Amino acid sequence: MMTASLSVTAGDAFHGWAAVVPELACVDFNESLRFYTQSLGFAVLYSRLNFAYLNLESVQLMLEQGPGDWPTGELVAPYGRGLNLQMVVRDAPAMAERLEQSGLSLFLPIRERWYVAGSIERGQREFIVQDPSGYLLRFMSPIGERPHDHA
Repeated sequence: MMTASLSVTAGDAFHGWAAVVPELACVDFNESLRFYTQSLGFAVLYSRLNFAYLNLESVQLMLEQGPGDWPTGELVAPYGRGLNLQMVVRDAPAMAERLEQSGLSLFLPIRERWYVAGSIERGQREFIVQDPSGYLLRFMSPIGERPHDHA
């Protein structure tokens, strides 16, 4: 049996695709598309009936009208329980401020967090917003590293 092999890295995506692209089933595709493009600022790379491939800086994701082609069970709102998608953006604080000024409620407001990674801590400013179908989107901007105090 022969298998195809494709080497893809973050900076060298296959035809511009990211190495991992979540495909989110939506309760209401049109409402979700408006939220992602108008509120969050994603651009539509391409679309077809009830489907869109979106991009924001280096973040890519797909939206489709639920339940989609591969349901593993009944979809019950809110979708995405137990999942949050971390998305790296240049300026998460500015994005959070813009969303709040537009009247959108954040699931978790902007905050600074430091995560232990071995002997260092990696810092980021992050916030979480919930999309119309219930998915949690955690936008973050890295702020640096520091030694981890094991005390």
